Amino acid sequence: MAFTRTDSGSATLDFLAFGIPGVLTVVIALQLVYAAYLNTVAYDAASEAAAVAAYADGTDAGAESLASRVVGSLTGVHLDWVQVSHRGVGSVTASQVTVQLTSPILGFGSVPVRQSVESIDEPRS
Repeated sequence: MAFTRTDSGSATLDFLAFGIPGVLTVVIALQLVYAAYLNTVAYDAASEAAAVAAYADGTDAGAESLASRVVGSLTGVHLDWVQVSHRGVGSVTASQVTVQLTSPILGFGSVPVRQSVESIDEPRS
């Protein structure tokens, strides 16, 4: 009686060896892409808000509201905070807007995403 080898149980071994690591790799890649997207959205929200804050008739409240709407409409992620500040740059002033939101990443918890943008203010009377 000769010993014969069958494929019995090889599908389970193949799944454990390649399926689980493959799925984990795809999940990690998708989370990195999502975090990069949130970073881009945070930058866009900060730049739009800085432009509004720099207008001659722009207000800090209007800039904060716009940043919140941009992040909410593009991601559905809650905006942690928006900070609008003004500082002198030579003979002009600049509006700086900093936006922070949280990127949910499985296995690592919440990762803060923060972007800051400055815009030269229009002359105000």
